[in-house]
Amino acid sequence: PGLALNIWDFVSLVARKLLGERFEGDPLWTLLARLAARSDDDEPGSSFEPEDDWRLPAEWLQPFPNEATLQWSTGDGRLRGLHSSGFLVLDVPLETGNPVEQLERELKAYEGFEFRVSSFELKTVSALDQQLETRNSKLETPNPELETLNSKLETPPAVAAWCDRLLPYLRSRLCLALGLKETEDLVTLLCQHTARVCVTGTHLDVFLSLVDLPIAIRFAGLDRDPGWVPAAGRFIAFHFD
Repeated sequence: PGLALNIWDFVSLVARKLLGERFEGDPLWTLLARLAARSDDDEPGSSFEPEDDWRLPAEWLQPFPNEATLQWSTGDGRLRGLHSSGFLVLDVPLETGNPVEQLERELKAYEGFEFRVSSFELKTVSALDQQLETRNSKLETPNPELETLNSKLETPPAVAAWCDRLLPYLRSRLCLALGLKETEDLVTLLCQHTARVCVTGTHLDVFLSLVDLPIAIRFAGLDRDPGWVPAAGRFIAFHFD
């Protein structure tokens, strides 16, 4: 709520992160650009200026086990906290003074979630980065033929950093909802489907095959109609043939 990023650019950025540069060759890339009122040669989110601080909303942790641990580090002038499910809960500038006290202040927002810090053991920033990179690489689905497409666009560094913080959480949350293990193919299950999209000034309707729809998507409730989406300025609905 209140995110200063065009919703269609948000979808473009997330889809490209999940699918890779090959998404730029899909007709949806052009459609999303048109809905965002930009050229498909323009970088999505180019006017978006995310904050430097990253604090995961406390309610985003509700679906995850309460016994989760938090590894943290103070490398590179940042205080970072990594959830045991593989996403950053915290990434803020390191203050002068005792980092443990700063961490305790930051974690007060999560007190109702029985957050348990992993022995308050300091981890180097490279250790946390390596865990994120390793986990993300397991969920990539490279296509050698399509990956030869080199993007001519360049995501602004601040937007790229924001996406890098968001996507590990999004992957973890989707895998949890869909009942997938980290090594299973999230992208093919959720994102790669043949569909028709009809757009008017007030509606966006997506038509999919009910026979081909994975049952996991239905169980997760991801096939429910979003309905009226104020940020999109349209009613959005799924239809199944």
